Amino acid sequence: MFWTVFKKAWLSMLIYPLLFILSWLVTFASWALSPLLATWSVTFRSNTPGGLWRWLYSHDNTLDGGWDEQIRGYKDPATLSFFKLIWQRMCWICRNPGYGFNAFVLGFKGTTNVKIVFEKGIPYPEVDGYWYVIQSDKGWKFFGYRGPKAWVGWNYLNYGGYHQLKTRPWRFK
Repeated sequence: MFWTVFKKAWLSMLIYPLLFILSWLVTFASWALSPLLATWSVTFRSNTPGGLWRWLYSHDNTLDGGWDEQIRGYKDPATLSFFKLIWQRMCWICRNPGYGFNAFVLGFKGTTNVKIVFEKGIPYPEVDGYWYVIQSDKGWKFFGYRGPKAWVGWNYLNYGGYHQLKTRPWRFK
């Protein structure tokens, strides 16, 4: 299956190792800077820090995304003390590290013209693996693989207007 996908999206597969390294550098920076970013956001009452800070957390949600999406364990930010809110936002950043960078810088804009041009397997549940190639509205082709233990390549789903780079060689369950 690898060679079939390589033939269809060879350029994205060739540049992926470099982008993987860049993505993980930003992931490490997100983890390291999460206390600073969370403290800044609580101190200045902004759950959507902009600028380059936007690269360090989820591109399709605020720093209160865990509560917004009703994810178990996340509490209403209005009910939390200063330090508990910092902790909750740090957890959110660490759960979605570098997603803004992976979407805005390494990903591509999602439009109605983006389409899946090749797929093998079932996208969910990830039992045997799902290989796919998506084509941007400019004709560029991007590979992806989503399996029971990994998700690499570009996301076939459009979240927050972008198809982000996925660089998780393992999955937490």
